[in-house]
Amino acid sequence: MRNQWLRVAVIGGLLATILLAMAGRTPSSRGAEWRRSPAEQAAASTCVRCHATLAEPLQLSHRFLEWQLSSHQRHAVSCEKCHGGDPSTMEPEKAHRGVRKVSDPESTLAPTRQPATCASCHAPLSKAFTSSSHFQTLQRAGLGPSCYTCHHHMATKVVYSPDETANLCANCHDTVGGLLPPRPEIPARARETMQALQRAELMRQWVDLVLAEATRQGLALEETQPDLRAARAILSQAKLDWHRFDLASVRRQADDAFSRFARLKQRLERKLSP
Repeated sequence: MRNQWLRVAVIGGLLATILLAMAGRTPSSRGAEWRRSPAEQAAASTCVRCHATLAEPLQLSHRFLEWQLSSHQRHAVSCEKCHGGDPSTMEPEKAHRGVRKVSDPESTLAPTRQPATCASCHAPLSKAFTSSSHFQTLQRAGLGPSCYTCHHHMATKVVYSPDETANLCANCHDTVGGLLPPRPEIPARARETMQALQRAELMRQWVDLVLAEATRQGLALEETQPDLRAARAILSQAKLDWHRFDLASVRRQADDAFSRFARLKQRLERKLSP
């Protein structure tokens, strides 16, 4: 009888553990929650739960779906992280306290304040951008790009193709009757610089594919690691400097990274086909 009761107690304990886990809690002495995925953390926000049910107004419904399919959602960056507000209440007035329209200069997403908001997650990129002459002009005269100019709302689309880049730069630098004197060479240089960045990035991806095959074959790769790290660091710095709009520096670094990756690819291919 004692053994029977012992089995019942053990089974009951296991069931309790499973039920607690299903409720999102462990049976620890502190009652700590199970680690939730970023998407689950974001979904716990009352902002998300409320806006998910709204079909009107159209703009809000559209914005919610943009967020739902964005990298921000996947990393648990929900509405309040950028817009403000209280994500712990379902009362509309309290939930929207501190939320301002983007057109309000005091909004956390107003063009001049947006880089500081984005810096909470993207500090190096924000620092690079705020050190640029573009941002200084934006602060002084309210003219010039801010984060969403290239990354769009919630980074759902990033201006990355060379032609898109040139067209975006042309909006200010090569527009007939615009506020700035036409300088068609600037969009042209921006296009070429983006092409150089993309070329280096594509070569990096090619190297990664060759590395994966070399690893699969069990080849010794230690000697390639210093050169690989150096090439990756140069490309990362080029991408960072792009946010300063330092086209000459970015072009030099992108070309350097491309050449280093190309040499690495050749070395790796010789290892694969001696």
